[in-house]
Amino acid sequence: MALIDTIAASLRWAYTTYGFRDRPATQPAKITVAEIHPNNELHTMALDIAPGNNCTPHPANGYAWVDVMDRSTIDHEGLPTRSARVGIKPDCIEVGSLAWDGATPLPIHLIIGGVTAVEIRLDPTNNDPVLTIKGRIKARGFDIIP
Repeated sequence: MALIDTIAASLRWAYTTYGFRDRPATQPAKITVAEIHPNNELHTMALDIAPGNNCTPHPANGYAWVDVMDRSTIDHEGLPTRSARVGIKPDCIEVGSLAWDGATPLPIHLIIGGVTAVEIRLDPTNNDPVLTIKGRIKARGFDIIP
């Protein structure tokens, strides 16, 4: 059966326009990287995550979303977990920080060249959002409201 699976995987690879591979873990950080790339080196690449054509949005999560997690939930279901979320709901686009099972949401940093330009976090005393902009704010072409 393993030989048939290997042949099937090879055929899928040969007749698709994209490839998927696991790059070896880097040392000493031990970071495993899954990579999706076009098979043709002259092509660009996009990744779309789309719902079914006639789906009903999930009540809490919407139509489609991606969570980048701080732990695997395979063996750690129910432990405090956080994620960076990008998703689409019927009435908005979500970009944010989520937490489950007793975890505290992490602040969101917008970075430029490794420098935090903007931070959005929750104030621990009252749970209000706090927006911190590091640097100047420039506005061009906006009406000034007295």
